[in-house]
Amino acid sequence: RVQSNRGLFGRVPIVGRLPSTSSLGQESEERNGTMLNHKDAWIFTGLSSRGLIHHGVYGGILADAILNRCEENMVSEYDGIQWWRKALEKE
Repeated sequence: RVQSNRGLFGRVPIVGRLPSTSSLGQESEERNGTMLNHKDAWIFTGLSSRGLIHHGVYGGILADAILNRCEENMVSEYDGIQWWRKALEKE
């Protein structure tokens, strides 16, 4: 299970492009035959009890980012949407 952070408007799901392991300064690892260094992997999880609402709202935001292959608009329009990156970079 994924636990998202509680923000001003409640819990915000984890949405965005996953950074490759090389961008985090780590070596590529192979786990169960799958490379973790995939350059175009996106994530959408941690919907919690508001998933019925969040799946439509954040799903549209994520779909636009994927189709445009660009996260900058998503990050600039929706402040705090990538809160999870800070925690991931600390690991």
